[in-house]
Order: sequence, then C-alpha cells, then structure tokens
Amino acid sequence: MTQEVMHKDLVEFVARRLLSEIEDHGGVDEFCEKLQSFPEQYLTDLAIGAIDCISLGGCLSPRVVYK
Repeated sequence: MTQEVMHKDLVEFVARRLLSEIEDHGGVDEFCEKLQSFPEQYLTDLAIGAIDCISLGGCLSPRVVYK
C-alpha cells in the first residue's frame, strides 16, 4: 500500500542519503573527481541510493516493481 510522504520530508531524507553516499566515496572533492572520470557509474550509484532510500519509506509501492 502506498504511504503518503510530505515532499519536503522526502527531499530532506533523500538529500541526507545522497550526502552519506558521497561521504562513503571519500567526501565531496574525491567524489567530484570520480564523477568527472566515470560520470555514468557514479550518477547511477547516486540514483540507486536515492531510489532505495525512497523505497524504504514505502512511498513507491506499488508503482515500482523490482526485478
């Protein structure tokens, strides 16, 4: 069942998650270097992290099916 999530709350939650992902890659400066070298890979990593983060809140169900 889809749960309602306030837009502001979702934005803050995802932003914290993405910042955490960036920190896991060595911080903003190192992440930016990696992003310049391998943009598709690192943007994909951020997208996966954001989608996983949103999915944990239950607000994508049943619209997104993971296969």
